[in-house]
Amino acid sequence: MQVAYLGPRGSFTHQVAQQVFPTADLQAFETITEVIKAYETGEVTYSVIPVENSIEGSVHETIDYLFHQAEIHAVAEIVQPIAQQLLATSADKAVEVIYSHPQAIAQGKKYIQEHFPQARIEITVSTAYAARFVAEHPEQPFAAMLRKRQQLNMDWK
Repeated sequence: MQVAYLGPRGSFTHQVAQQVFPTADLQAFETITEVIKAYETGEVTYSVIPVENSIEGSVHETIDYLFHQAEIHAVAEIVQPIAQQLLATSADKAVEVIYSHPQAIAQGKKYIQEHFPQARIEITVSTAYAARFVAEHPEQPFAAMLRKRQQLNMDWK
């Protein structure tokens, strides 16, 4: 069985897909729309997508597509507790840019404003992508907001 999820590996939807479909062939897609289309075209048996966030409300891309373009229905709902963390590649440099998915930024907004008011926010397609991007630029004053315990085997400080 093949299951689509909003990637990359290490994202919240990847975690849910692993929990619900432990033996499935999991396929990461870059956008929610691509995840849903993979199901619509028969490329996968199921799709795992985020629908709602208790802090920020509805995930707009999901709701817009499901209500305006798709003729599919949900077969299950999984409630996934979310805990974020902010990780940087250097403890010696002041963080100038924080990368993450919009939902994660919103969830950590108060913490960011209190501890890193000078930091510029850059939006990414997922928390896992943000973590990988920051880890690939260890010389830069970057940080990533990501799922707690999502360190992805990187050299974090």
